[in-house]
Amino acid sequence: MFKQDADKKATDDDLAFADSDSDLGSLSGSDEGSEDEFDEDEEGDFDDEDKEDMDSDEEAAALKWKENMSSRAKKLHGKKRSYHTPDLARFMYDDSMTPEQVLKRWRGDDDDEEEDIEASDDEDFFKKTTQEKEDNAEDRSIPLYDYEDLAAKWSVEKNVEALRQRFTSTKLSREDGESGEEDEEFDGIDDDEDDEGDGVFEDLENAEEGEGVEAPAEEPESLEDERAKNARRKEELKLRFEEEDREGFMNDKAKARREGGETEEFGEDDWYDAQKAMIQKQLDINKAEFEELDERQRSAVEGYKAGRYAKLVIEGVPAEFVEKFSAKTPLILGGLSATEDRFGYVQVRMKKHRWHKKILKTNDPLIFSLGWRRFQTMPIYSTTDSRTRNRMLKYTPEHMHCFATVYAPLIAPNTGFVCFNSFSSENPGFRIAATGTVLSVDESTEIVKKLKLTGTPDKIHKNTAFIKGMFNSSLEIAKFEGASIKTVSGIRGQIKRALSKPEGNFRATFEDKILYSDIIFLRAWYPIK
Repeated sequence: MFKQDADKKATDDDLAFADSDSDLGSLSGSDEGSEDEFDEDEEGDFDDEDKEDMDSDEEAAALKWKENMSSRAKKLHGKKRSYHTPDLARFMYDDSMTPEQVLKRWRGDDDDEEEDIEASDDEDFFKKTTQEKEDNAEDRSIPLYDYEDLAAKWSVEKNVEALRQRFTSTKLSREDGESGEEDEEFDGIDDDEDDEGDGVFEDLENAEEGEGVEAPAEEPESLEDERAKNARRKEELKLRFEEEDREGFMNDKAKARREGGETEEFGEDDWYDAQKAMIQKQLDINKAEFEELDERQRSAVEGYKAGRYAKLVIEGVPAEFVEKFSAKTPLILGGLSATEDRFGYVQVRMKKHRWHKKILKTNDPLIFSLGWRRFQTMPIYSTTDSRTRNRMLKYTPEHMHCFATVYAPLIAPNTGFVCFNSFSSENPGFRIAATGTVLSVDESTEIVKKLKLTGTPDKIHKNTAFIKGMFNSSLEIAKFEGASIKTVSGIRGQIKRALSKPEGNFRATFEDKILYSDIIFLRAWYPIK
């Protein structure tokens, strides 16, 4: 390919190439060409010789891109490229190459060596390259040491012992009695700050017998003993952590453990068993203390147990209670806890009794028999819409449960109750109206009611309209600013703001122009208080 280019270059003087067909001239003949030459001669701008020189320069410039094509292709696409950034990144992370080899390959200096090696393949002898000299060159990045002196230095046991003392290590051969003291020294590091760390071990305890006497080597413990010691330490730390509370190590549980000793040990998964054991131990202590008291003191502190007889004094009893008393009709006596003396809002789940003929309506009075109390209240029935809101119900549903919020004395959850409309004996039907259970005691439960308001357009300006008849005051409009509204024809809109006059009208925007015959309605949820 390059040979043909060379032949073409040699014949450039005889054969000219044109970039387009227009550069070759007109095909109609030499008449037009003669006319052009005549015109140029008349103007005096160019002569024939100048025109031929200009044409030759343009041809030479057009063929200049073909010069040195082989060398440029070899330089760009050859195996060895000089000063190529991607190659430098690849050479730098190649562990098999030295820095000198990386620089040479990046500069392209090793091309001559490879060419010499390839040229000598066909010869009978081989030439020794200069690579060995470069390998033997001194590398200043690596420090030079006298390895014979180093071997002699570290063959002395005293120097090895001095180096070993500079590292932190623990003694595996310490006994159980010495473990506590050595733990306080932080794994073999003593508190002597004046020690210069010269590597010489001095036995300070036996300094009277001889100074500088090296301690005898201790036999290391077995692996099983070390594991058992670590397990005991972890168990002790675990029990300490379980006993800690606001009072620290001086609480009752820690004292009971210290008094009882280490008789009971618990595993990692027996935390609840450990807590039950502590509770049972406290109950045993209380029982032992109560046994030392007489029955009167014990009843005053502990109270009366079930099955015992007690004498009650009731004040404010009317005389008819004594006159009409019958031993055949027993009296049931109960008590209330301190929390049951307060009143609040209670959430219950209830269901109309299937034998009760009428359905129940919201805010109709019902008599609740709940716990030790019987009271009258007005429940508000509700149901949940996908667990998002509590929607108010006007009537109780048939054959299914519903929720109710009542104002009643506070009582523990899961307490059952029954409801009555009246206790009059004149009612011929079934008197139990509903049954249910207490869910929670929470005043934050919000019950909402579906609200649908309608209005008509007053004035229409393109997509903006003034609506009337939906609200009565600007205060009501302020509560629903930004709410979505919709026409009967399906055009959606939004409430913007109230108008100054007339009262109750507001400005709204819609997706499209509405008609005066459209009815606008608002669907919202209003909280019940």
